[in-house]
Amino acid sequence: MPAAGDRVAVEAHDVLACAAAKFARKGCIVIDGSGTVDSDHRGSLIVCLVNLKAEAFSVTREDRIAQAVIAHVP
Repeated sequence: MPAAGDRVAVEAHDVLACAAAKFARKGCIVIDGSGTVDSDHRGSLIVCLVNLKAEAFSVTREDRIAQAVIAHVP
C-alpha cells in the first residue's frame, strides 16, 4: 500500500486490502477491504481499520497498516 497521502493510479482493477501482520496480531481487521477501482481514479485509497480487542494501540504515519492484492478485471 502507498504511504499515507500518496496518490495511486490503478486502472480497472479489483483491490483487496488486508491488515498488515503487525496489526492483525493486535486484533485489527480492515473493514470492507475489497472493491473495484474505477479506471479514471487518481488519488488516495483509504483503509478503515477496526480494533477488535479491548487494548488500545497507536498508529503512526510511518506504520504500514495494510497490504493490497491488485487483480486485473477482464
